[in-house]
Amino acid sequence: MSEADMQQVLAHPLSMVGSDGLPNDPHPHPRLWGAFPRVLAHYSRDLKLLPLAEAVRKMTSLSAANFGLTDRGVIRIGAYADLTLFDLTVLEDTANYETPIAAATGIDMVVVNGKIAYHQGAISDQRSGRMLCRTERISQKSLLFHPIRSKPHEHYAIRHRRRCRHRRPETALARAVEAGGWLYVSGQTPMTDGEVVEGGIVEQTRLAFDNCLAIMQEAGFGVEDVVHVTTVLTDARYFTSFNKVFKEIFGDNPPARICSVQDLVVDCKVEVDVKCYRADRA
Repeated sequence: MSEADMQQVLAHPLSMVGSDGLPNDPHPHPRLWGAFPRVLAHYSRDLKLLPLAEAVRKMTSLSAANFGLTDRGVIRIGAYADLTLFDLTVLEDTANYETPIAAATGIDMVVVNGKIAYHQGAISDQRSGRMLCRTERISQKSLLFHPIRSKPHEHYAIRHRRRCRHRRPETALARAVEAGGWLYVSGQTPMTDGEVVEGGIVEQTRLAFDNCLAIMQEAGFGVEDVVHVTTVLTDARYFTSFNKVFKEIFGDNPPARICSVQDLVVDCKVEVDVKCYRADRA
């Protein structure tokens, strides 16, 4: 794997940090002794690839949550005390291919299950570690995916340029789905109470975004959390007016965007969907 590929994977919000090195190997890969310090010092502190808190999360709470290890990887009352005390200013991994067995500098103390296992370069005689078994069933319903349920609503279709309304007994999609810190909001049109609000492209664009923002707010996300917008316009001539509203909403720090022109199932001028991300929700 190239360095560029590795950095791209490491920066992804769903990636975790770990090591599959073999401790009994007489000549292990350098990352066996230096994987975690290298991420914290080199990629977080030096390259600013990701914030320190996010780097720590990738090797603690995110891993514990994904593998169903209850009360691990977090600091709170009642949780297991697995802690590492380090000085970020001098933290460095020292292992290399010539000398792969070399302790990192800058780590002062390691606590395992509430017992000191390492302190100031000395390994304790206490062996408080234990084999960890999964304590929670890993499924889309439990750990990573939290759908925002939607109520039965009216669907609209275009038929010979006339609006055709029909009701389904239950919706076929969620208004939004939250997964690993991401919020995926389904496409929103300028509708209120199941009816398309008549008006020009400016009015319809504002209402479509308002519908997205209402769902985001319900899920605990804000405009500043939007990272991508997908837009469908029914006429390319609407783009300038749509872009004006887009700038009003997102200002000088706009998200990434895709805009296309095609017919819509709903008889309106615009449909938008948004993708949001919050690291503290991952």
